[in-house]
Amino acid sequence: MLGNILDSNNQQGISSSATAIYQLVILVVISLVVIYALREVHAKLKITAKLAFYRGMYPLIPSLIILLIIALEFIPLALGSALFAYFFGNVVHVNLLEEIFVVIATGALYLLSLYFLTNSIIAFYISTLPNMEPIQSLRLAKEMISKRRIAVFGRIMFLLLFLILYFAIINIPAAMISTNTLAVVEFISSLTLIIIFHSYMYSLYRSLI
Repeated sequence: MLGNILDSNNQQGISSSATAIYQLVILVVISLVVIYALREVHAKLKITAKLAFYRGMYPLIPSLIILLIIALEFIPLALGSALFAYFFGNVVHVNLLEEIFVVIATGALYLLSLYFLTNSIIAFYISTLPNMEPIQSLRLAKEMISKRRIAVFGRIMFLLLFLILYFAIINIPAAMISTNTLAVVEFISSLTLIIIFHSYMYSLYRSLI
């Protein structure tokens, strides 16, 4: 009996991991296709879906490396969240001085992540250029946002807040109708969000050149 439960849990865990990997692959593929299409449109060149999928996959490895770096840069943010939850989640009793210290430490970890992420997100778009290495992308991104990091970060935060609001406005009414409606609307709105996100970020990247 216990063995069956453990096997069921293992299968569910494997299924969830496989689904997450599948979704990540789809997200990366669609992102590269959209970015390639945006680059061709900005260059006023003709584009087809076939070319976008074929040529857009060229920078797959450099882009994945940049995405891995972005994932690592979320570690300070995750540590800050865990620290805040530990001290303010009634796990331990803390006094006012300790609370102030925890808030400052959490804020510092958040800012550290955001500092690096601002650079790496721009580097992701640079990495999609032909013959561009990941390290070179990061260096170019750092040069591009030099003395403009706060402005770039502000525009990225504006975009994220807009996307969250957009997603909520679209999906909450759908959830009130039915589960099937929500599934369809979520799929369509997710694709729309990807296009909006990359269109905005690509324009931001172009404005820094």
